[in-house]
Amino acid sequence: MQEAARPFSLQQAAVFLAVLIVSILSPFVDAQIRLCVLLLAVTFNTWYGGLRQGTMAAVFSAIVVFANSLAMNHSIRIEPMHGIRLGVFLLSCYFLTRFALSHRLAEALRSRNEEWNRKLLETAREGFWVFDNDWRTTYVNNRLAEMLGYAQRELLGEDFREFLVDGFRIRSAQDLTRRDHEHSDQQDLRFRRSDGSRLWATVTTSPVTNDRGEVVGLLAVVEEVTERKRLERDLDKALRALQISEARHGRLVESNIIGIITADLSGDVLEANDAFLRMVGYTREDLNLGQVRWSDMTPPEFMELDQQATNELWASGACVPYEKQFTRKDGELVPVLIGAAALERYPKTWIGFALDLTERKRSEAALQEAKEAAESASRAKDQFLAMLSHELRTPLTPVLLMATAMLEEPDTPAEIRTMLELTRRNVQLEARLIDDLLDITRISRGKLDLNRENVNAHALIQQALEICRDDIRANELQLSLELAAGEHHVDGDPARLQQVFWNLIKNAVKFTPRGGSLSIRSFHADPFPNATAARFVVEVSDTGIGIEPHTLPKIFDAFEQGDSATRRRFGGLGLGLAISRSVVTAHGGRLSAYSAGKDQGANFTLELATVPALAPVAQAPTPSLRTSSTHRPLKILLVEDNKETLRYLSWILAQHQHKVYTADCMWGALEVAQEDTFDLVISDIELPDGSGLELMQRLGGGLEFPGIALSGFGSDDDVQMSKAAGFSEHLTKPVDFLKLEETIYSVTSALPHKELAR
Repeated sequence: MQEAARPFSLQQAAVFLAVLIVSILSPFVDAQIRLCVLLLAVTFNTWYGGLRQGTMAAVFSAIVVFANSLAMNHSIRIEPMHGIRLGVFLLSCYFLTRFALSHRLAEALRSRNEEWNRKLLETAREGFWVFDNDWRTTYVNNRLAEMLGYAQRELLGEDFREFLVDGFRIRSAQDLTRRDHEHSDQQDLRFRRSDGSRLWATVTTSPVTNDRGEVVGLLAVVEEVTERKRLERDLDKALRALQISEARHGRLVESNIIGIITADLSGDVLEANDAFLRMVGYTREDLNLGQVRWSDMTPPEFMELDQQATNELWASGACVPYEKQFTRKDGELVPVLIGAAALERYPKTWIGFALDLTERKRSEAALQEAKEAAESASRAKDQFLAMLSHELRTPLTPVLLMATAMLEEPDTPAEIRTMLELTRRNVQLEARLIDDLLDITRISRGKLDLNRENVNAHALIQQALEICRDDIRANELQLSLELAAGEHHVDGDPARLQQVFWNLIKNAVKFTPRGGSLSIRSFHADPFPNATAARFVVEVSDTGIGIEPHTLPKIFDAFEQGDSATRRRFGGLGLGLAISRSVVTAHGGRLSAYSAGKDQGANFTLELATVPALAPVAQAPTPSLRTSSTHRPLKILLVEDNKETLRYLSWILAQHQHKVYTADCMWGALEVAQEDTFDLVISDIELPDGSGLELMQRLGGGLEFPGIALSGFGSDDDVQMSKAAGFSEHLTKPVDFLKLEETIYSVTSALPHKELAR
């Protein structure tokens, strides 16, 4: 009610104020001016109160004017001029109220339109951005501010172009107005958000003009299309990938490298490239006539394999490639590799490849044949080396037997003893060379067996040094021995490790000129990587001919001895170092060589992991071999087909109080065995009419009496076969008599005296 009364209060106040002014000015102004003052009051009431208030103000003013006229004339009669004024006043009031009302309505409409537009802009899904000709922002709606991650106030006054990235450029208002359509322009632009991320948007711009038609800026309608751009990009990638895949597939099919087929569940081949058709011997006309069927091309023995592949295909969408055979149109079989993947499930169709394996199968067959030939050649080589070893060892046996036997005789003259010692050393060297040949063969085949135990490495070095002691003296070499390693026990094969130490010392002696020096020392070093035990290190150094730099990397290769002059001067096979490194490597150690060059000497370093020493075990002293054998004469059956070995060995055994029965073949030995009993059998393996293995088995396999195999064959397999036949020991020729006598004692010492010489 108060709100409704306010316009009337204004109207009354305006009219009373006008009347007051008119009353005050009456003596000084004429009637027209007084009417104008009242007319202003009426206009004011109409402008702020509306038509009703304006009309009431006009009526009230007219009453005031009329009353004023009556007062001036002192009569109720109205003068014509007063009536005219009153009419003109009322007419003026009418037009003024109509004009004020129209203007008021227009303002209200404009205000409503502005409010509507504001609400429309603020609630729109698009962003609205208005900026002037200098690119300065004059308005942004809330949606645009949200897009860019700013508050609206933060964007006002900012340069529009600062928010564009990647060099995008928007056309200016002047550019737009110079275009033919002069209305709008649309571009895809990328904006920088407040957090640094990027925003793709489609921007539609239109010029903004003033009342005079002048362009004062641009209106940009911004619609975010980041997701659409991502989808378009993904779609482009997918299309490109599809195009590449189709191109590759097309090239693959057209290249005819492999056979490509499409078939249905019934087995009809729907499509095939030329490579597949050539593979199975059909033509494209046969394919078009439906004459190419999977079942017709598959031999019966592959039906089950195909069914398994089909089940896998429809269960998982693909089958693991598998090999089979096709029956060509001409009946010939062709081996192939097949793989398939499902295309459609309804109807069931699949695509597959077929790779012709004919050439591969031929290559595999040729490779297998070559492998078998190589294995056969390797076996033939091994057999040849074994036979060569046997043939080389056999004639050495009587020589070594005679030399060692005569050296054992105290009555042998000194000058003869020197020649016998020379003979024994050379025979032993020859046997060592033969052993090296067999060892390198074992190493190349990976059959180097080790009988490992806790070994005192210093003791092995001393033993190897004793073997070479005479050569050191003969060459007048100065020997320096410094075995300082406190921990010198290793886990190894004592025979093999002694062989390594002997090779290193022998080489130093061999390649050092007379009067030179030889140094052997041991010490500790840090453990091997990933190990805790200390390293046992042995260095064998000499002042010999040295090793050339170009030869040093090859010094551990088989048959490597440097240049031809060295080979001619020093001889040998060049296998010792190759075997030594292989033996050390098999023990988990390292063997390396160093030399400053020619005539600068050489240094060989051997490294092995140490182990704790075992507690010493007290042993009863071993009786003398000669004494034990002398006091225990044996009845020995000696079987040997080499006449010299048979004659000298039987003579030596007889000299040591043994009763010897001899035979030169297996059947001869069996006949002798039927006539008497024996304490021991010593037999060769290779006999003219059989083998020592068969002989031992016929004699009881070692159950009746022990046996010693004496053979030129000394491989691990030979030793195992001898043990399996019943022999107690296997000795490889040539054997000196001391070794034989020791073995005789070893295999017969457990027999009671009452069982001997039955």
